[in-house]
Amino acid sequence: MLKIEKFIRDPLYGFIGLTKKEVELLGVPVVQRLRRIKQLGNTHLVYPGACHSRFEHTLGVLHIANRMAQKLELSDYDTEIIRYAAILHDNGKVTELDKESPIFAKQEPRYKFYIFCPEEYKTTVNELAKDIILA
Repeated sequence: MLKIEKFIRDPLYGFIGLTKKEVELLGVPVVQRLRRIKQLGNTHLVYPGACHSRFEHTLGVLHIANRMAQKLELSDYDTEIIRYAAILHDNGKVTELDKESPIFAKQEPRYKFYIFCPEEYKTTVNELAKDIILA
């Protein structure tokens, strides 16, 4: 059983529980950057209520991934990995505006997936996960 330490209130799913490591992972600057990216682009110009960030989307994905893992009766270890993947799933995506920005790193060899981020935070997903998940 995962040890839930904190809860975040989501408007769709209610309270979403987070482990200590997930709270740390959500606090990393490249994940916090998702708060500033609109999930629905300029849809809010037509539908004013469509103000959804990629960070909020990530929390919803975490919740749904957890429900799927429970339904499939996965082990705690597998559920934990799936939850980390849900948190990190949007970090490699680049919006059209981001493509113009000089702060984004170039792709390395295809077996290395880089998080696009400012130079001072440049890291691979594997290194980020290793630092936080295996701590």
